[in-house]
Amino acid sequence: MFIEVLTPDEIKREAQTAVVSHDNVNDACRFPFDSEAGRIFREEFLWIRSVLNAKATADAEKAPR
Repeated sequence: MFIEVLTPDEIKREAQTAVVSHDNVNDACRFPFDSEAGRIFREEFLWIRSVLNAKATADAEKAPR
């Protein structure tokens, strides 16, 4: 049996990639949320999503009307 071992940085990179193709963390995360990998992935994914949403809101407010 092969067990994949990922570093926290690898999990974060996976989350960063998943943000592009997934709208929510439930569909994006392949790890159980009660695992350390799931916690790291979820935290990174949601942080990036919040940054992107804040940027979109700021850009919308700057757009000419």
